[in-house]
Amino acid sequence: MTEPAKTFTAEELSAFDGKEGRRSYVAYKGLVYDVTDSKLWRNGVHVRKHHAGNDLTTEMGPAPHEDDVMDSFEVVGRLVEEQAQDEQRVPWLWDYSNRRHLHPVTVHYPIALGMVASLLQAASMFTDPSTGEQLRFAAFINMAIATIFTIPAVVTGLCAWWYDYNKSWAQPYLQKNVLSAVLVVISIGAMAIWFMAPLRASTTGGQAFWWYSACVYLMTPVVLVLGYYGGKISFPD
Repeated sequence: MTEPAKTFTAEELSAFDGKEGRRSYVAYKGLVYDVTDSKLWRNGVHVRKHHAGNDLTTEMGPAPHEDDVMDSFEVVGRLVEEQAQDEQRVPWLWDYSNRRHLHPVTVHYPIALGMVASLLQAASMFTDPSTGEQLRFAAFINMAIATIFTIPAVVTGLCAWWYDYNKSWAQPYLQKNVLSAVLVVISIGAMAIWFMAPLRASTTGGQAFWWYSACVYLMTPVVLVLGYYGGKISFPD
């Protein structure tokens, strides 16, 4: 590809923000693209998070598409090198997490296994004692694995909020952060009750059993609503 002759500083690029009839330009890996005519960039905003007039190089890591998405846009210039080097540096661990998509990988475990634990625990109440014991043990195993993956899922989610969403407290980020904290309390609380009571798969009554069961049952509504708000962020209307 021929090297574009026109150059932009970061300040010059910021003038093309798509507002008040201005064109929408974004920079990526040193090149400046015109995204004005894209329906996904109305008024210079993409998925309520990316704004025209900026260098999106560091923001593309967690995006649900590859670099070739930029091939459909016209290259109108290049960002001067000294300005491109001033981009915010992110910790190497978070950069690695983005490239390996660790958040979407880990978050599916507490969602799926937490719901399975709820269903198994509920089913155990309507079966014979032997089958019920097996179901409660299976529910505990699912709950334990869900709890293990809750920690990295929440940590990577908070990192995404901090570095990729500029620590925004707008909705649905607020709901997602609050529900993430609730999920940690519920899952760790369930495990604490099980081991400290202590409970066994044969246990079918008592205050500790019902508190543990309540935590297990709460997993389903919490992870469903959490998944809903996570989807709203990744795939906004």
